[in-house]
Parts: sequence; C-alpha cells; structure tokens
Amino acid sequence: SRLVFAAHRGAAAVAAGGDGGDAAGADARDLREAYAVRMRLALYVGLTFAALGANYTEVLVRLLAGGRWTDAPPGGVAPADVLAAFCLYTAALAFNGIAEAFVYGTATSNQDVAVFTAFHAAVGACFALLFAPYAVANYGVTGIVWANCA
Repeated sequence: SRLVFAAHRGAAAVAAGGDGGDAAGADARDLREAYAVRMRLALYVGLTFAALGANYTEVLVRLLAGGRWTDAPPGGVAPADVLAAFCLYTAALAFNGIAEAFVYGTATSNQDVAVFTAFHAAVGACFALLFAPYAVANYGVTGIVWANCA
C-alpha cells in the first residue's frame, strides 16, 4: 500500500508547501484544493479496497493456498480474517500518509519538524509498549492489525 500511495503522499507534501515554503508563490486556494483532491483520492481508493477486499479474502486464500488454510487453527485466527483486517488497515494507512505529508509540508521551521518527530516517536513507543501487547493478548494476530489502525 505504501508503494501505491507513495506518489500521492509526495505530491501532497508539495501541494502543502514543500519544505515549509510558499510552494514558489502558488495560490493558497489552489494548494488547498490540490491537497483536498489528493486526500479524497487516497480515501476513495483505500475505502474501495477495504470494502471489496475484506469480503473476498477467504476466496483469495482458498485459491492461492488451498482449502486447509481457510479454517482457523485451534485457538487461532483464520488467515482470511487477518487479511480482511489488513484490507481495512490499508485505508487507514492511506489517510495517515497524506495527513502526515501535509503536516511535514506545512511545517514552518526545523523546530516544528523536530517536535512532530519527537511526538511521533513517543506515540510509537507507547503503542509498542502498551497497546500492541494488549491487542495481541486479547485479539490475536488480527488484534495487532487493528491496533495499527489506531
């Protein structure tokens, strides 16, 4: 999914102002419209993938890996359920990438970028130490995928 949305994320950063500048004097209204179009495109593609992909993961697993992989192992989660959760995760990842590009693109100083990076690292550490173990313990492999959507 990062490969699919990488070009849109980069374009969103440029549309939002590049490296904190005025994007070579471009009209602010045009930049906002370009950013809104990119955000809508990422959301529509991501939500379409989530809506269609999540419903057909069992068929895909059956075609690619055979019938024995469609059932959950004792005490486990079916691979199709994890793949369905990942389809929804893709939509969240698309939105996050474009929004993050906007934040980096509109930062007015290196200090803003440093604060955002430190905050990003702190949230990542809290996720790894607190939320991820809880999600895995209570919801298994699917829980870690759902936890990444948060």
